[in-house]
Amino acid sequence: MAKVLASYEFKSFGSNGGSKLPWSEWADGKIRQLQRGEDFECKGVTVATMARSYAKKNGLKVKVSHKKGSDVVVLQFSKGSPEPTPAPATPKKKSK
Repeated sequence: MAKVLASYEFKSFGSNGGSKLPWSEWADGKIRQLQRGEDFECKGVTVATMARSYAKKNGLKVKVSHKKGSDVVVLQFSKGSPEPTPAPATPKKKSK
């Protein structure tokens, strides 16, 4: 049977608990090289995903570079939302 606790201190994690990474500082438009162990503790691919999520939530664009297995992430935020996907072309009707 599950144990009922009177209280518990939950650790922050992801967007539900609030990120500990300084996204508003990093979203200043400068190109930033982030190093695991110095700027973040999780996997680099996770930081890249979090950067894209932050950009989307805040109406920004972000360029992210991360090589699989690397401890380095390079990113740059810019103003504006990503370019909209163009609507599919409608075929022209043939003239009789």
